[in-house]
Amino acid sequence: MSLFPPESYGADLPPERVPVGQAACPKCEVRPIKLAGARNWLCLACYAAEYRELARQAGRSPRFGPALIAGPQCPVCGGSDVDANGRLWWCVPCQMVQRIRN
Repeated sequence: MSLFPPESYGADLPPERVPVGQAACPKCEVRPIKLAGARNWLCLACYAAEYRELARQAGRSPRFGPALIAGPQCPVCGGSDVDANGRLWWCVPCQMVQRIRN
């Protein structure tokens, strides 16, 4: 059960209109939303899970292969002190910053 209303924020909604870090993730209803996924705005863990599936699908296609950087852990240093603001994902210990959306 969630204290937040079951609202879904479309991925095409501009980041400045999404209550990033305030509303609950519509998929898990636990963590706050941080990044726009393929279908809606998600927390870091659900964003990583959604894009892992898309990467598997893309792996079977010779046309493209998306890179997943924005997840709940940093792929460089392995730290979990990461955050995002709707457009950027960053790791605090190793100071890596990745742009997520245009």
